[in-house]
Amino acid sequence: MAVSPRSDSILDDLEPRPVSLSESDFADPRLFLGKGDAAVEVVVATARSQPPPPRLRSAWKARVAGRAAPVLLAVLHPGGCALCAPSAGDSQVWLSLDLRQVERLCRAALDQPNRHAALRLLAGALPEIDSPTPGLRSVVPIRARSLRNPAYQAVAGCETSMRSGCTLASADSIRGERDVALVLSIGSLAAAVGCLVTALLLPRQAEERNSAAAPAFRIEF
Repeated sequence: MAVSPRSDSILDDLEPRPVSLSESDFADPRLFLGKGDAAVEVVVATARSQPPPPRLRSAWKARVAGRAAPVLLAVLHPGGCALCAPSAGDSQVWLSLDLRQVERLCRAALDQPNRHAALRLLAGALPEIDSPTPGLRSVVPIRARSLRNPAYQAVAGCETSMRSGCTLASADSIRGERDVALVLSIGSLAAAVGCLVTALLLPRQAEERNSAAAPAFRIEF
């Protein structure tokens, strides 16, 4: 039988404050406060199994209690870490995140100078927290007629090499509101540069020969 992690498995170097939660199944809750007025709050607790989303939201809402302070509720369980966090005036739930990834996010939020900066950090980081390559988001505007163009094939072909070689630097190194440190391995950097140079140097006439009436769209990777 899998054993639940202890609530001091993360943020163990910080001084917690006592706190109570409305859900009795969430054991050993610990509270960490950020900086400034109505500072961001990180509440860490444990559960014997993966908690259902309604109970996470219920405990989160009871802790917020209409206050301005942003609350992150992290519940450690045998399958990972469940997280309930503010999102567009409400809450959003993730059920099985990597423990260290959640710790880095919480630590970065606590390190922000005030709750406004913490909210902006969360708004930028949370949408991609369960992505295989969080923080990596580049947009290449192209046109549908480019699908037959070697330039499109060169740029689109970079996705695999970039994703395989990209790692997100630990979130505790994030200091700006939307600053994301992206580290490229040498091989993947060379591949990305090669793709970019190829796309830039391809003759413009190749695209002109295709239909000008095709609709525009965006490829995100």
